[in-house]
Amino acid sequence: MANFVGDISQQIVSGSLFATSTGVSTDANAQGVSVDLASNVANVCTAVQVVGGLAGTGTPTLTSKIQESTDGTTWTDVTGGGFTAVSTTSAVEAIPFKPTKRYVRTTGTVAGTSPVAETCTLIYAPRRTVPNNDGGFDPVAAPGN
Repeated sequence: MANFVGDISQQIVSGSLFATSTGVSTDANAQGVSVDLASNVANVCTAVQVVGGLAGTGTPTLTSKIQESTDGTTWTDVTGGGFTAVSTTSAVEAIPFKPTKRYVRTTGTVAGTSPVAETCTLIYAPRRTVPNNDGGFDPVAAPGN
């Protein structure tokens, strides 16, 4: 389940994949905005995907996943960072994932006949607040994790 700990205002909260007013369509496999985890102090982050609308004929679906990068240019899939494929409207899913690189993003693909997905994915990561955002991303898991 999700790993929301403490006050959410003390976390890095950033939108990654989000649809425009026309939604995500097959014309553009969506690649979300990258999120910089330099101030992240956790071993596990949370991604929350909200799909408000899903339209199209046949069986439209949205398949999204979390990717990571050391430089914000070359991306690889995060192990365990895939959302359940969505084929209904009003779907919400929160997944924990363990980043091993500084940048993360969400990427999504729609399928079906003329599919359009109205979606938003948010990334939550605990932020170092004392001393004043000193430190940052640590890809080494704590013992027992």
